[in-house]
Amino acid sequence: MKLCPYACSHNCSLSTLVLQVVSVCLFPQLFADSNIPEDAKARARLVLDGCKGGSLGSYSDSAGIEIIRHHVADYITRRDGGIKSSWEDIVLCAGASEGIKGLLQVMTNHTDGQRIGVMVPIPQYPLYSATLAEFDLEQVSYYLDESANWALDVEELERSIAEAKTRCSPRALVVINPGNPTGQVLSRPNIEAIIKCTNTTFMPMAAPSTPSRRSCFMGECGLRGGYAELVNVDPAVKAMFLKMISAKLCPTTLGQAVVECVVNPPVAGDPSYESFEAEKGEVLRSLAQRAKLVAETFNTVPGMSCNVVQGAMYAFPQISMPPKVSELSCSPSDILAP
Repeated sequence: MKLCPYACSHNCSLSTLVLQVVSVCLFPQLFADSNIPEDAKARARLVLDGCKGGSLGSYSDSAGIEIIRHHVADYITRRDGGIKSSWEDIVLCAGASEGIKGLLQVMTNHTDGQRIGVMVPIPQYPLYSATLAEFDLEQVSYYLDESANWALDVEELERSIAEAKTRCSPRALVVINPGNPTGQVLSRPNIEAIIKCTNTTFMPMAAPSTPSRRSCFMGECGLRGGYAELVNVDPAVKAMFLKMISAKLCPTTLGQAVVECVVNPPVAGDPSYESFEAEKGEVLRSLAQRAKLVAETFNTVPGMSCNVVQGAMYAFPQISMPPKVSELSCSPSDILAP
């Protein structure tokens, strides 16, 4: 499975295109507004035509609005150089977190009395440890290599798998790329090595890939939207997953409308294209400047060091304590006491 959180960076503002499309969807009278470009209206019309009753206020299918799922699959096909993605494998969700929790919930059935193990990178995003505890799954930690800019070391992965097999049944590997909270981007050789390693350990099922709008540059965190691509999943498991998410009725239709804008942006010749590209360029330049500033500032503080932030608005500095700290006889609570 690939769980793809499409989210925008915490400090980004909504792109004009997203504001226009969402506004028209919520207030269709704006179709008559000449200030809104025709391509924004066309996207809003596609979304509303996919909604029952032509309104965002209606429930969608549990897996999401069909036309948006088609466009997510088209986006993945373009992104992956023509490797075909099927819209029937796409499930829309209310942000990455909901998709991740749904996929982990599928794994709650214990095997031969053993707990299911889920491999999680350390440093980790707390969603995983909290969700594993909620579902009584075993956290299997593997450690990223800070000296190699938080790369995933295959030997460490193999060590972790071997150790985990003594206490649980490892069934899933979480790979967060770009890293959260470490901010790195895995290199192509590193990704290829991970795939080769896991193909000999796990069943041939792609990892959950959850893009959410919180980690991209087009939306804001509260507009929860994301998608999961279910690749190489046993049909019976897929059917059970779809049945399970139907209990939640559907992801927020507002978030689905934003996902439509993310995966189906303006192209050359569209009325919104030039302004969209200008906004995107400015946001990306601003994010790059802030990422550079954060890492450089950490590295000017005595006793602190930080790797370059490559692909996400997260930095994970190291704090080196002076040797004499170990000689202190008091506890941290004593130090913090008034």
